[in-house]
Amino acid sequence: MLAAAGYKLADQSESGSHLHAGRLILTGGLSVLAGRAGIRSDGSLTATFVVDSNEKLTAARTASGASLFAEYVDGMPEAGLGQGERGELLVTPLGLEFVNEYRSDLDLNFPYGSITSVEEAVEDPVDPDKAIIEIACLASEQSTVVRFLVSAEDVDQFLEAFDVYEEMVTAVAKPLTEGGNRRHLTGDPISVIRELAGLRDEGLLSPEEFDAKKRDILDRL
Repeated sequence: MLAAAGYKLADQSESGSHLHAGRLILTGGLSVLAGRAGIRSDGSLTATFVVDSNEKLTAARTASGASLFAEYVDGMPEAGLGQGERGELLVTPLGLEFVNEYRSDLDLNFPYGSITSVEEAVEDPVDPDKAIIEIACLASEQSTVVRFLVSAEDVDQFLEAFDVYEEMVTAVAKPLTEGGNRRHLTGDPISVIRELAGLRDEGLLSPEEFDAKKRDILDRL
């Protein structure tokens, strides 16, 4: 079982008058390198992730329960995947990612801001060692459920790893619109919109979530 979620900065160094950067390490059950993080001391942006693809995949694969061999079942026909397409379903600092076994153009990305739920559905009636994972998300502004066939034995650890990462990312994005940083919404809305756009570009907010927050800020003017 994974321990309670938490995270800390290690190898911290100053890279500017207000920006401190370092490697972000999950504490507790995972205790793995999740990426790099930056913190501004004025609180305007609590943290941001800058993770290249190699670091992202390595971090997810070395975390116990953070990856599953999976077969695509259905849910996103526009992606061009055929039923039974095989690959690896990963929990990463930016979201869930299906890495196709043979074709990188058929990879699927699910940023945390676009995911509404991740659940284990019923076990496969044909093979009790298999289970179905359902990812409910927003794709092209439409709600959809994407399903993967995975090993039933590893599902619980995978879902716990997902919860840890999602909680971490939520903690990063939340101060931009709630609590003590609300002054930034009224004092400098353009700067806040730019910071939210940065989170969107890095995959921490979905385009739909960014648009909703932007409308909320503009409505307050």
